[in-house]
Amino acid sequence: MKVQGQVTGLNRIIHDLRDVDIPELCAHFNERLPLIRNAQGVREKNNVAIIEELLAGHGQAVPVDYKFHCFSGGQPGGAIFLQLTTGRFVARRHSYFDEGGTPVSLGIGRGERHDVTPQLPENIHEMFAVAKSLAEGFDYIRVDLYNVGGRIYFGEFSPFHQGGFGPVSSRGWDKALGDLWRFRLPAYQPQ
Repeated sequence: MKVQGQVTGLNRIIHDLRDVDIPELCAHFNERLPLIRNAQGVREKNNVAIIEELLAGHGQAVPVDYKFHCFSGGQPGGAIFLQLTTGRFVARRHSYFDEGGTPVSLGIGRGERHDVTPQLPENIHEMFAVAKSLAEGFDYIRVDLYNVGGRIYFGEFSPFHQGGFGPVSSRGWDKALGDLWRFRLPAYQPQ
């Protein structure tokens, strides 16, 4: 089971419910949730904790996190960049790829790069297609997917990667991503 708050980094990974002190877990989230501010710096009165199944067997590592940064809904003139993250709660490492699966020097947010570029799964093009479909209508959205045993699972949508405060690796990439982002209000406009 994965227990997650509506904020970056407020996660608890639980492999066996018998090992959990439920009152302590509730106190942990009840103490932190009221302090959370959204991307506009406002405290939300309705922050919640979400409990979901952990996509790993007992004692196994958390699966690789595939974060698809989708600009302009993946439509013509837009782009999708994949952030592949391993060791999410232990020794976090990232690699970035373009839609063709080619590694790029992009970096968004905090975290070290992989020493050796990880191999992409065989169905990575299907994952890009799923992310593109889910991103349709958004000016920018991060679509998180998992690939466990060749099956693709949806993780979450995030309109604000790392709460909107993660630095971009270079001015060149910052400008390139800014040029791709056709900002509009509302941020979601279905076709």
